[in-house]
Amino acid sequence: MLLVVLLGACHRAGPGVAGPVEDVRRGDGASEAPPTGLLAPPPEPAPWTLTFVDLDTGEVRTAPSTEVPESVAWWEGEGRRIPVVRVEARLVGAGMEIRRYAADGALLDVLITTP
Repeated sequence: MLLVVLLGACHRAGPGVAGPVEDVRRGDGASEAPPTGLLAPPPEPAPWTLTFVDLDTGEVRTAPSTEVPESVAWWEGEGRRIPVVRVEARLVGAGMEIRRYAADGALLDVLITTP
């Protein structure tokens, strides 16, 4: 049951996608390519599996990244967008503590919810 609540508790707004790219034209009307790295963020990885762990009951569930909200599947901050591969949750008083991890095991964030 805690894992079902977890998906709703993790939902939070993130920054939007990069804005439109301006067309760069030479004087003769031919297009020039904009400088490298200014077009779009790096390509997104193929779908991956997220593991959800209820630390209180030991229940473990997996879900494809395509079947969870984007705000759960991705961590966004410091100008980066990193896939989340593990989400751990435990009850803390009347609320929950939710920790999200990257593929390399790095702790991405901790969310504390309150009733």
